[in-house]
Amino acid sequence: MAGTWRAPEEMFTDWSRFPAGAVPAKTGSAASGPIGARGLATARAGEEVAAATALQLQSGHGAAKKGTASQAAATSVNRVYLAVGGVGLEGTVASGSTIVTRADSEITEVDVKLAHEAAESNIPAPLAANRKVIHAVPLQYKIDNKEVLGRPLSMHGMKLEAKLLFITTLEQHVSDLIEAVEQAGVEVIDALAAPLSASFVTLTSAQKIAGCVLANIGAETLSIAVFEDGIPVSLHVFPIGATDVTNDIALGFKVSLEDAEEIKRSGASSLSYPERELETIVRARLNDMFELIEAHLKKIGRSGLLPAGVVITGGGSAFVS
Repeated sequence: MAGTWRAPEEMFTDWSRFPAGAVPAKTGSAASGPIGARGLATARAGEEVAAATALQLQSGHGAAKKGTASQAAATSVNRVYLAVGGVGLEGTVASGSTIVTRADSEITEVDVKLAHEAAESNIPAPLAANRKVIHAVPLQYKIDNKEVLGRPLSMHGMKLEAKLLFITTLEQHVSDLIEAVEQAGVEVIDALAAPLSASFVTLTSAQKIAGCVLANIGAETLSIAVFEDGIPVSLHVFPIGATDVTNDIALGFKVSLEDAEEIKRSGASSLSYPERELETIVRARLNDMFELIEAHLKKIGRSGLLPAGVVITGGGSAFVS
């Protein structure tokens, strides 16, 4: 099975889903908190562990800079959690059911596992091909067609149904990332979706319980994770990001990409361009992004129903205001 969603200190992954050579280690309990926007650091059994988001993966070179990660974490990095992102990341909801195995109809871990496996087998083939499940998040359980509040263990019934959010990524993508990190001499403890890792340092428990969207504006992508009742209920990545804003500025002002990036970071006045025109260009692209978010929320039935609103993060979030 895939790793089932837990609180950060309890999260685990079944490494049978990952390539040989990525040897798991017991995760234990978290003892320290966030070290900054570029990664997570956790003191565990005397070891310092930093999230692989601090690693500077060299695109096209198949390697990672260990030193840069160590500097970002302000500690020696030998073991990491690998945050997987990009347009290959996707969230899919699927359901499955099983007949309770025990004669006395008591539901056990075996029945829950069977229901989860049945749900995974019901992921549509086009959404499962060449992909690995890195998270299986239970959204709902039913016993004999009646919804269960909480976990179904030790309850009684004839039929157990499970509805899960499966977060998948391209198999080749995660394999290449693990290989790149290991080539830098760093052990991969576990892999998780980047939007979920970002939520550990960005969102409060109250926000996750009330319901909110975490929107991460990166250079090439806009990733959103929707939380409700303390768990992620949806995840999606759009192929639009801060680079598109740079391109729009370059086209609007007829300047080089380098000058457009400087204008985006410092404001139009830095290169004697009208601020109002810059605001119009940036606002148009941001409207596109938020329309995509709104359309997704409508699709999953959460539009206007998330009291904690939208929390914006990522390198491209600096120019939103």
